[in-house]
Amino acid sequence: MSDKWSELFSPVERTSTPQIEAVANSVHWLVGGISALTAMTLFIISANRSRQGDSVGAILSGIGAFIVALAPYIATHFMIGG
Repeated sequence: MSDKWSELFSPVERTSTPQIEAVANSVHWLVGGISALTAMTLFIISANRSRQGDSVGAILSGIGAFIVALAPYIATHFMIGG
């Protein structure tokens, strides 16, 4: 996680919970890891569909893998509705 983690929490939250940086970093890595594993699974499914001749399934799985791979970046760098 970036060095800007402290901007996400108020000074009161930071002083009352000293381990908040570790928790924030752990959640960030957990979400990134789940996203990477899901994207790899979808890429494998896409390759399998392509090998079976299902071009629509291959394209949709590939697009899904791309979106899932970008999801943590989008979630941490853009605030939607906030």
